Amino acid sequence: MKVDSAAGEFGFNIKDIELRAEGLVLIGQMGVWEAETLMRPSDIRMLLGLVLKKPGAWGFLIRQLIASDKR
Repeated sequence: MKVDSAAGEFGFNIKDIELRAEGLVLIGQMGVWEAETLMRPSDIRMLLGLVLKKPGAWGFLIRQLIASDKR
């Protein structure tokens, strides 16, 4: 995963995922720093809503699921 911002471009390498009371947490490293990204239920609903509105995104996700099956 890549994060692009005014501060620069950073890779975000996900190493683990945890389910916590406040939501889903992606644990990894951003650049040289340990990092966690919290996805609250409202964030996940928003992301799913955005994906559902974009048929191209559906195709991308389906292709990724099929490709991971073949590995």
